[in-house]
Amino acid sequence: MSDAKGHVPSPFDSHMRDLVLGILIPGIVLSAIVLMAFAYTASQLRSRPHLHRVSFRLLVYAMVSNFILSVTLIPTEMIITGPKSGTGCAFAAFFSLMRWLVGAQSFWILFMALSELVCFVILASYMIHHRISVKRMWSDVSAKMTASESQHAAYTVAPVLKFRGIILRITLYPLLSCALNFSNIILDLCFAQRLSDTESTFRLSVLDICVVNGRPFLYAVLAATDPSFIRAVSALRQPPIVRPSSKEHNATSQLQSQSWCSTTPSSAMLTQADGNKAEGDGASRGRQLGDAAERPQQTEADVHHGRTHRDPEQGIAPNSSVVHSGKDSIEFQI
Repeated sequence: MSDAKGHVPSPFDSHMRDLVLGILIPGIVLSAIVLMAFAYTASQLRSRPHLHRVSFRLLVYAMVSNFILSVTLIPTEMIITGPKSGTGCAFAAFFSLMRWLVGAQSFWILFMALSELVCFVILASYMIHHRISVKRMWSDVSAKMTASESQHAAYTVAPVLKFRGIILRITLYPLLSCALNFSNIILDLCFAQRLSDTESTFRLSVLDICVVNGRPFLYAVLAATDPSFIRAVSALRQPPIVRPSSKEHNATSQLQSQSWCSTTPSSAMLTQADGNKAEGDGASRGRQLGDAAERPQQTEADVHHGRTHRDPEQGIAPNSSVVHSGKDSIEFQI
């Protein structure tokens, strides 16, 4: 019953333009802020390596395209939204033909949404199948592998499983695009079937406005929470490594050269003292050799004479050459 009734004008109708701008402008501003943050992090040396990824470049291209499209929606929505005129009636009459709607807009949007959904399903099914096969293989060969081999195999995990968190995070973009595109197609088909100005059509039109104009804000939120961008911001928040400037480096080198010059004379003096000590030792050894050469050599007869003329009661004679200690004997030396 309520659907057959026409739409009753209300004060809310005059604020449709405010609703459109209130949803669209925050998305444009947030997209601009995110793009400027991307540019700043890409210009810094500490955060730049975290952004060298193909997925992040594709994200930047998508954000720039979405930002340009959002900016062009402002004058379009301001022209279309408002009191109905001849232009609005011609626009509605154009979309009254189902084949024009399907051939010009709905088919291509549906094809794009289905392509994104198929790609996501293929990727998710491959990850699930690969993980199941890996678990089955581990259950079969775990008993035959040693601890070192199993540890080595744990580190050689497939990239699709190693980075599954990042892959699933990136797939949120096509999922969001599929949800928005499907909802847009359904609403357009409902408008094509219900051209009468009923209350339900008015509510669906408000919902369509919210879906279309809320796309920039949702994409900007997903881009701001991208894993690569978060890692880059974390790298910027870390304290930088302080490196000495050229002036400080020159001052340090001058101090080192001065300290080396001050320690050089003391080293020379130590060398000279060591040389004098070595010369003194050499001279004393020379004198000892000279005294040994001047001593009269003892013959075997003198030794025999000393041994035979020894008084057993008086002990060893004072000028005898008998060895006093067993350590100096020939037997000990041999």
